Amino acid sequence: MPTELRAFARAIEASQIESEGFQATQALAAGPIQATARVLSRKPNLLLVEYRSYKNPLLELEEQLVNGAELTPDEIEQMTFAFDGKETVSLSPATHLALRRMGFTIPEPMPGYRAVGELGFLRRLTQDYLLRDEHRSGDPEEGVRRIGIKPKASVRSELLSVTSFPFVRASLLVDAESLFPRSLDFQPSSETMLATLLGPHVSVSITYTDLIAAPPEADRFEMDPPEGTRQLTETVFSPSDLPGAAPFPCSLEPLQTAGFEIAAEGVRLTADEANTRGFLITTAVAQDASRNAAVTVRMGNYLSGNMGRRRAALSEKGTRTTLAGVDGWILDRTEGWPSGVSPDGRSILEIGWEMDGIYGFLLGEGVGQEELSGLAEELIGAMVGGPEAKSV
Repeated sequence: MPTELRAFARAIEASQIESEGFQATQALAAGPIQATARVLSRKPNLLLVEYRSYKNPLLELEEQLVNGAELTPDEIEQMTFAFDGKETVSLSPATHLALRRMGFTIPEPMPGYRAVGELGFLRRLTQDYLLRDEHRSGDPEEGVRRIGIKPKASVRSELLSVTSFPFVRASLLVDAESLFPRSLDFQPSSETMLATLLGPHVSVSITYTDLIAAPPEADRFEMDPPEGTRQLTETVFSPSDLPGAAPFPCSLEPLQTAGFEIAAEGVRLTADEANTRGFLITTAVAQDASRNAAVTVRMGNYLSGNMGRRRAALSEKGTRTTLAGVDGWILDRTEGWPSGVSPDGRSILEIGWEMDGIYGFLLGEGVGQEELSGLAEELIGAMVGGPEAKSV
């Protein structure tokens, strides 16, 4: 690497290490995936994202097939997300809802990549990458410098960590004065999900405009919901602790009795501060691995956006059924799937019901109708309270 280029790369590294934060408009394009967001970043790990556009055909297909999107693109465009290093708060003025979830849950447009507001790779330019000067037709003659980037290795393994570099090559356009990137283009590695979905020759383009190099004020990341906003907080419980923690009667013991094991991530319970309204989601897999079967449970006395869309799909497309005296619906999720979309030969069925203001949804993969109905009846029977049924 030429000495001049190495010095420039080290200056970029130092600038990123010393930077306390930035604000910029970030645009991302990867084939049909398109997103634009105003991004605010501040050390040590604060990130605020306001999407102005969000087009993700993969997410739209997931929603079309099984209502699998926790948030649809339309909903994402109306929300603000803030991450403090431990939790993510999302605020939706349209639905008057503030949701606090554990971990990083800001929607990312590209599967397998954390790209929004992420510039950490610039702190290790000379350590992790092979660099060379580049120039493209149309690049400004002054004020910028383009650097070609290739990983020194596809994987870096250390004693207690393994780091992968999921791209073949990249091109970085850097402002020569601010040392902040103006754009980054890269080709995903062929083994990544993104390359599989988009094709081998589709590249990713990320641009940064309207840069403010100074860090945002700390209070910009404090998501104070306006008056009248319902605030819900997500907590993870073990199945055994769930009955006493949920604001509605429930038990997942019937799943375990039937030979299903709750996934390692446990049960995600989301409830309001007074613990009077909430909902849960969890996945259980068959203990007999040869079955290749799983059940996803959604239940609560608060109807989340995702649950509301499931309820509408079941009532519009499903067939009425009765579950332990409770009116419900059952829907074959594979009916009407687009050609070329395969469920790997597994049945995908969903059952929904409502009893005493508590909504339940059971999505079974590789589980037959009789077994899924039996599981739903057992879950209904395990609920504490009156059996009076309400139709969905």
